[in-house]
Amino acid sequence: MFVPSLLLTARAEPGKRQEIGGDSRLDGVIDQLGTEGILVSPLRTLRYFDQRVRLYNEQGREDVGFAQAFVNAAQLVIANSDLARGRIFAEKAASVWKTTLGGDSTQAIKHGALAQDPSKYELYGNSMKWKTKVDEAPQGLEPSDFEDWLWRREKPKALDSWRICGAARPSPGSLTSQTRTTLIRTSMRAATWLLTDRDAIGAS
Repeated sequence: MFVPSLLLTARAEPGKRQEIGGDSRLDGVIDQLGTEGILVSPLRTLRYFDQRVRLYNEQGREDVGFAQAFVNAAQLVIANSDLARGRIFAEKAASVWKTTLGGDSTQAIKHGALAQDPSKYELYGNSMKWKTKVDEAPQGLEPSDFEDWLWRREKPKALDSWRICGAARPSPGSLTSQTRTTLIRTSMRAATWLLTDRDAIGAS
């Protein structure tokens, strides 16, 4: 049975964990998550771990903190019954543990075993929100698309400029070059407006 270190991390005293590049903002957020961040708002919590991993990647660091970020992500998704992502995050954690502590280290062995059977994690099934089977990871995706799936990143949807403007869609052959250019610009502006509105709503 695996000890829920994600809960321990969430309850740790502020300032006790190693900062990344002098920025403790993510650590401070994680300290305050608790059970709500794990089971009530898991997507927001996953965003924090995603940011943490990206920060490590940008700095080219592969150390204990990097491994722990994957451990936390694995435990988060498994607690929400997502075995497919849990297996992959556990594999990533085990790989970093092997690099930092050695393949025969307790952490490398422990998380290698978790990757083999993520349902062994003791918080598995606390929520069924993200329920997947261990073999349900998508196949044949580009690396960037796979990472988007893994971290549940949202992608901007293509916009229909004619629908936004309330006009009837013309046939492609009837559009002049100038009209096409105008439509492209309109779509880009509309996308910016929608993203700005979404960010404003999220911040309120």
